Amino acid sequence: MSGEDDITSLLEQIKKTKDNIIERRTVVENELKKYKECRIQSQKSLDEWVVTSPSKLVEEKMMPPEEQYKMPPSFVVLKRVVQGRDWHYGRSELKEQKGVVFSAKMNGSITVRWDDGEKTHCRWGQDGFYDVLVVPPNFDQTPIPMSQQAGKPLSFIVGRRIKRGRDWKWSDQDGGNGKLGYAIASAGNGWICVRWDTGNVNQYRWGNENCYDVEVVY
Repeated sequence: MSGEDDITSLLEQIKKTKDNIIERRTVVENELKKYKECRIQSQKSLDEWVVTSPSKLVEEKMMPPEEQYKMPPSFVVLKRVVQGRDWHYGRSELKEQKGVVFSAKMNGSITVRWDDGEKTHCRWGQDGFYDVLVVPPNFDQTPIPMSQQAGKPLSFIVGRRIKRGRDWKWSDQDGGNGKLGYAIASAGNGWICVRWDTGNVNQYRWGNENCYDVEVVY
């Protein structure tokens, strides 16, 4: 093979590599666009949920399944759910146990954290399947002693009204002693994300280092 042929072959390889990089970049950009759209929808759902009054949380009625299954994936973010129409992931003995949807993708893939701490990746609209069913929070407003709260999974606290707890060390991030907020999501590894009534959003320990910076009011 002549030197000219070597150069031609090298240029073809460079062009092929460049085309592959451009194609991959396009795929990644499209995925990032979908992720951004999902975040916007999820944030919109979160903002709508945060302003829900405590009385509405208690009195909320269940939307019929046939109406739920018309809703986009963002609808289920931070919602309480049970096993639904197309569930096929085992846990048959825990059919009535509730969980919280922590994340949802535009393609209908969602992640549920159950009250026993287990996690399931399942579907909400993906390929026409709906593995869970949204149920009203209906939190009992009877005070729960902190001794009974400690040790419960993160899913126990998500969606509930909270205040600073026994191990609080964060000055007045909550707006002052006695101020309330909502536990809006798990932050992972024994941490919870809280949005206070003042508008501040911070993360606090819920089990990490065996500490509980917040406690459930109801």
